[in-house]
Parts: sequence; C-alpha cells; structure tokens
Amino acid sequence: MRGHQHTVTRQLAFVLALTSLHLAAAYSQTPNGTPGAARELPTASTDALVRGFQNPPAPARPRCYWWWLNGHTTKATITRDLTEMKKKGYGGVLLVDANGSNENGNDDVPAGPEFATPAWTELYVHALRVANQLGLEVTLNITSGWNLGGPSVQPEEASKLLTWSLTTIHSGAIETIKLAAPPEKNGFYRQISVLAYPLRKGAALAGASGDNRKPMERLPLKSAAAENGFSMPDMTSLLTESSPTTADQDADFTKSEVRDITGMVDADGTLRWVPPANSPFSWEVLRIGYTDSDARVSTASGAWQGLAID
Repeated sequence: MRGHQHTVTRQLAFVLALTSLHLAAAYSQTPNGTPGAARELPTASTDALVRGFQNPPAPARPRCYWWWLNGHTTKATITRDLTEMKKKGYGGVLLVDANGSNENGNDDVPAGPEFATPAWTELYVHALRVANQLGLEVTLNITSGWNLGGPSVQPEEASKLLTWSLTTIHSGAIETIKLAAPPEKNGFYRQISVLAYPLRKGAALAGASGDNRKPMERLPLKSAAAENGFSMPDMTSLLTESSPTTADQDADFTKSEVRDITGMVDADGTLRWVPPANSPFSWEVLRIGYTDSDARVSTASGAWQGLAID
C-alpha cells in the first residue's frame, strides 16, 4: 500500500511539473504562435478598466449621507466638509437635515435655522455653489427628518388608517339608533360605508368569554393589521397553525344577506334603519371609516415637527 501511495505521489508531481512547463511555453508565445518574449499584461496606460478603477468617473464615485444635525451648520463648515469630501474621492452627497443627537440620553445639539426658512435656504444655496465649483453632486432629502411631513400638514392631509365600530340591533327594533362612533385621532373622521348582517351565532366573537369556538390565532398579523418585528422576522409559524373549522366562524351568512345601509346613516351616526321584523336573529351594524393615523415626522430638526403625509 505504501509503495502504491509513493507511485501516485510521483505521478501527480510529474503532471504538475508538465502543466507548469506547458503554461510557461504558452505564455512565451507571440500572437502568431511563434516563440518570443512574454506578452505584457495590461497596464494603467493601456487598459480603460484599470484607469477607471484608479480614477473613477463622477457617476461611479461614492456618495455619503451629509447630516446637518439639528440644522446646526455654517457656511464655513459647509465649505470645509465638501472640500474634504472632494479630496477623499467622493462624487457627491445626500443632504439630510435631521436631528437624533439626543437619542440614547445624549445632549441635544443646539438648533440651527429651521428647515426651508430663508436662513436655512441661504446655507443650502451656498452648499450648491461650493459643490458646483468642486464638481460634486448634491441630492436633497426634501423634508427635515425621516417621515415626509411637517408643521403645515393638517389631519385631512396626513396619513390615514381604517377605523370602525360595531353596534348590535335586535330584530323588531323600531326606535332610531345612534351608532357607536369609530375611534378617531386629531378630531378627523370620514365615513366610508355602513353594513348590516345577521348574527346567527350571536354577538360574541369566537373565543370570547362564554364562547367555545376556536378563534383564529394571531389574526392581526395574518390580516396585516399588526407588525411582528423588523427586518424580515421568521413568520413560517403563521402557515403551520391549525385553522378554525366552519363551526368556529364568527359569521354565518351569505353575501346576499349583507345590507348596505350607508345612505340611511346621518353624519352624526344616527341610523334610520331597522332589521327585518321576521328575522329570528340580532343584526350587527359595521360602521367603517378612516381617520388620521397620528404618524409624526421622525428625528426632525428644531421646530420642524408635525404630522406625516400619505
């Protein structure tokens, strides 16, 4: 066995040596196949790709976030920052006016000019002039902070979310009913639709106190009404959980039984409709609308605070 190993080793060494000689001979060939001097590798003076890496064109140069922290900057600081970026090989900046200095218990940076005011705009124009002289590109984040919005955004212009209320009406009711108002924020609510449907299984939801039906597990996540963390968490468990059976359903009615009674509801929520007198079930009225989400501009500088827009 040992002799066989030595034989294989010698054969392998011979093959490697032969391959090296073959490569050396091929490298020493001239373009027409005759022996000659080794061909020269591309150099910076002859190869555009090499030159491009050594001195990248403007579109290929890196950009960086240029943070005007709490708007606290000056013309001298702007000139120095851009000049140093040019020296270091940058091709441009993404200008972000924002705060965040006071996170994690840190002291706040003194506020500079408020975003988009004449004083701030003067600094911005100076930055554009210097960048133009240096051949740098400037991209502007068009609001202070992260979320798009600001002090002038009104609730009707801000980001929205759906809101609803449920009211149970007993069959045979004849009195005028005031529907429960859906939750709202910042005094803003607009109605979308009002629907009514029979409750063959009662008003209690599956899994509620005194109800033996199995509720759908983690319904807010499955209906995209809630988040489950950040940066793509593992959600495979949502696909493996057992599903409720037909007997567990909250509702048991056909589409044709759903009544659109939107036109029978006043602006103040007064309902002028009653369930069919011969219905053996109570009915549920679903009042759907939308309200302001109260989402705010995040990490904005100084007084640039307010609602975020859709």
